[in-house]
Amino acid sequence: MKLFCKILPVLGILWTSLFFSQAVFAADTSWYNESKSEFEIGTLDELEGFRDLVNSGTNFEGKTVYLTSDIDLESVESWEGIGTPDISDTEIKNTFKGNFDGNNHIIKNMRITSPSTPFVGFFSYIEGGSVSFLRFENANIELSSVNNYTEMGLVGTPTNYVGIACGLSMGGNFMCVQPLSGNVSVTAQSRQDGDITITDLSYCGGIAGIALSPNDRMNGGFNFCGNNADITSESGACAGIVASARAQEISYCYNKGAITGKMAGGLVENLSSGQLADSYNNAPVNGLLKALKSGICANSDEDSNFYSCVDIYPNDHIVFLSGNIYDCYVCSGGTVNNYSSQVDGSFTEIDLTSMTSVEAYKFLKKFNGYFRKLAGQYYPGYSVEALYGNKTICGDLLHDGYLRKPDIALCLKLLASGKASEEDINICDFDNNGNFEMTDIIYMIQGDLVNY
Repeated sequence: MKLFCKILPVLGILWTSLFFSQAVFAADTSWYNESKSEFEIGTLDELEGFRDLVNSGTNFEGKTVYLTSDIDLESVESWEGIGTPDISDTEIKNTFKGNFDGNNHIIKNMRITSPSTPFVGFFSYIEGGSVSFLRFENANIELSSVNNYTEMGLVGTPTNYVGIACGLSMGGNFMCVQPLSGNVSVTAQSRQDGDITITDLSYCGGIAGIALSPNDRMNGGFNFCGNNADITSESGACAGIVASARAQEISYCYNKGAITGKMAGGLVENLSSGQLADSYNNAPVNGLLKALKSGICANSDEDSNFYSCVDIYPNDHIVFLSGNIYDCYVCSGGTVNNYSSQVDGSFTEIDLTSMTSVEAYKFLKKFNGYFRKLAGQYYPGYSVEALYGNKTICGDLLHDGYLRKPDIALCLKLLASGKASEEDINICDFDNNGNFEMTDIIYMIQGDLVNY
């Protein structure tokens, strides 16, 4: 009896703890009303409720969900993606078909280590829906194998489709989606099927793993998206924006995360019947096969087009690009080889550090409209004060209170000489990362920031 009296309070504490933990972290769907077309969610409970609604068959087609605050997923051991498809029969169910507007809020500390499907990301599967104005901070996806592959009725080589924002997009649209920091890492796993060794494949992207069009017409795309997370895949393709894209338009995007994969692209690894335009890479791209790697795109078909893209980082470009290449530039210092004969145009090599100040300025000025558009999207209503705070106007080496062309010329000379003083670095370090780099100068000539 005495022992029971001692155990009873402990059981009570455990039961109370379990009850309240379930109550506190229970998915909340009370905000949902089928008759409405717009919804607001702002807590982890509501986000999990939204996820559970989609994964149980509510596709939100024709409806919009607005995020009203940043949400921290630190307490979630492994995030289960939104839109987990049921493809056990001919109809794909439980996918997201609505519009998700992040309102420039941040999903923090998302961690995925044990997904239930091979479609892996904040959204697992989007079908004709859209995601906009959403950012991710410290997003980490670490996988070592494909989960529940055979149970889903798929055949062939086991494959992961991994993206921080979305695993697989079927005609989806992404606008102003931006992983600010994080890591995607997929380790290759092999298995025996009789005498045959099968190695898992993976398509890994900073925004999405793979993006397709349901009818092979230009349907869906990525606009004003940027990736800062590192992406690594031991078996398959990886890229900063989307690993593989078919019939997609990708415009005004950038990558600043290190890319390492069996096949690797700074922006896209494989593009089919699509368009990549007005985008840039400024990060190392490493192909584990020492082939099919590029800071822009590594592989494309004859129906693809490339316009005004730049690789600022001195990467090797060993590619099989077909289609049309217009006004695309890569920084010299790496190898440029295209093994396709079905191509019109090529990457033009440039060496900004050997150019005169005037030549370098004129070259960068060509992309002024593009960078101005990027600035307008990422910093709506931006101004010098909003961007720099109380800091001396960035790049104003003449100390006259303005950023002008002579300042840019001095910046270029300092960067090329490698003799910038600590004071110079403080003035020219646009992104406040402690370094003075070519990207800082590019930021300086973002349209309205320069007094021409």
